Amino acid sequence: MTVALIAASLSFAASVTDGAVNEDGLRLYEVIPWGNAEGTSLHNYGQHDVDLRNYYLDDGEGTVRFTASIIIVPGTSVSILASQPQKWIAEGRTVFVYGENGITRKNFQLNDKGDEVILRSVSGAAVDVFVYGTGYSGEGWTGDAFKDIPNNKIAKRTSIFDTDSAKDWSLITPGQSSFGEDTFAGTAIPFLLPDSKGMPLMDALAGASHEILISIYEFDHPEIASLLIAAIGRSVRVTILIEGSPVGGIAQTELGILSALHRAGADVLLLRNVEGFKRYSYLHNKYAVIDSEKVVVMSENWKVSTFTNNRGWGSVITSDGYAGYMKSVFLEDSDRRYGDVTPFIDLYPGVLPSNVPAYHHVASVNASYDVVVRPMIGPDFAFERLNSMIDDSSFRVYSEQMTVDISWISEGTPLSKMADASDRGVDSRLIIDVTFDDQYDNEMNDGYWVKELMKAKSIMIQTTEDCRIRLMVHNKGVVIDDCVWIGSMNWNSSFQNNREIGVAIYSEEISDLFASYFLSDWGSYDGKTVLNVEVTKTHGGIVLDASGSVVPGGAVFEWDLGYDGTIDRTGMKIIVDLPAGTHECALYVREADGTVHEYRFVVRVDDDGTYPSYIKYIPIVVLCVMILVFSAIRHRNKDDRT
Repeated sequence: MTVALIAASLSFAASVTDGAVNEDGLRLYEVIPWGNAEGTSLHNYGQHDVDLRNYYLDDGEGTVRFTASIIIVPGTSVSILASQPQKWIAEGRTVFVYGENGITRKNFQLNDKGDEVILRSVSGAAVDVFVYGTGYSGEGWTGDAFKDIPNNKIAKRTSIFDTDSAKDWSLITPGQSSFGEDTFAGTAIPFLLPDSKGMPLMDALAGASHEILISIYEFDHPEIASLLIAAIGRSVRVTILIEGSPVGGIAQTELGILSALHRAGADVLLLRNVEGFKRYSYLHNKYAVIDSEKVVVMSENWKVSTFTNNRGWGSVITSDGYAGYMKSVFLEDSDRRYGDVTPFIDLYPGVLPSNVPAYHHVASVNASYDVVVRPMIGPDFAFERLNSMIDDSSFRVYSEQMTVDISWISEGTPLSKMADASDRGVDSRLIIDVTFDDQYDNEMNDGYWVKELMKAKSIMIQTTEDCRIRLMVHNKGVVIDDCVWIGSMNWNSSFQNNREIGVAIYSEEISDLFASYFLSDWGSYDGKTVLNVEVTKTHGGIVLDASGSVVPGGAVFEWDLGYDGTIDRTGMKIIVDLPAGTHECALYVREADGTVHEYRFVVRVDDDGTYPSYIKYIPIVVLCVMILVFSAIRHRNKDDRT
């Protein structure tokens, strides 16, 4: 009997260098050592059909042999398992079971804690080897064994170039996505919570014309629910994917809101554990895709308390390309074929809907900026990308976090990258919320201990007790040079275990805006604006640094490098290339209410350009005050004489 497989899409690039695989191109591809359906998958990386009758599997104690032909065409895989697997394992796989299709097993059983799997040719030669956990093989394997493979995880080959070592393999959860990185042009409206009351989000929902897709961790906001019900009333399709098992469970108020939305016609879905399987520990997202043209990304859940008590960041991004990308993420996560997505009504048929009062929305007016955005998807690639962005920072990294895990003081985390950046002169600051921490208990995994253990580093860290802000910091935002990161990722294992969504927005204006919000929270502003410019020389040019200024949140920094009335650059800290000579310059700081402060200074660059010196002028706002005072004194003296 011969079983032929139809060619499917390649799991890896089609080009394989000579010697990267054996002559036929067959390799071990997946190992599943737990459950009734334990077994392996094999992949054909070659250019020709492979017949499994020419191979067998060996675990050191037993074998799996193929007595009939099973043909694997190039670019496809087969799974050889002990029994028919659950739906979430079977999805997308061609499965063969021991005892069928000429497959025989003798004493072959993978140990949960560790074992070796060897693919051999019929002659007995080892073609490929995989060792995990406590397993050991002196044949065809280099270095330490691959890590333990826990329940519901699979060891999967992620390199077509075989090094016979653990670095060829990764631990994955079946059904998790593997989205690639991309960039998109568009416009963005940034907003701050609770200050904005979430009005840009509500504006976007109120303006929807045909579709709203929402992926959210928690949702109990009645005014947002009212906007969605109104949208359904004008034939807008509303689909909501929500976490089915948040920490503490789904509150009754949230169940009532979700029931009301279901009754109104929304498709409400829950991502939850089904028969021991769930693709992600938590669906922790806070985003919406509207009309395939707008995406709202936030650090905050859609809860009443969030919009009134929490410090959070958000942005409404208009970009067809970005919206299309995020819609594909939503459709992947809400796909029911994996078995972990369940309709709300199937789980909570008896929940009474909340009374959602009609909400009359009045559109707000918000500044919009041209931007380039990069999606940040976790666990796919967000962690690695954040690390590399901080590695590449040149003048500032400001991070405001609800949670920073104590393990992040080790190397290879964004926190350690911030410390490294600080060592090379980057202004690196971190705010950690301690709302639920006790400074005097024995709990080490909290903000107080992170601050204490990082004292030896040059990075500046404050807890919310040290800061000016008196809100709960639920934020997960980072300003990196002229980019701002907005998203749902706490600085802990959420990057690796949860479905998390963020976005990197590249814009000088928006990054300066959020930098000013951060510095205001840090405690730099007490109602009095003070400007300061420090001038230094680096290999890249002359640094004009106004980060020591004390300004309110939302202030914009503008530089006139020739004092000729032309704004040459924006940003709190800039690097410029000035020729030798004397340069009269001005810094203008424009506050959100329209007030403008001017700070004049002169930069003198030596002939060799090696060292700038500068002379500060008294800020113009101060001069104006002095002139007014002097005039008032003269006027008063004149009155006294008459």
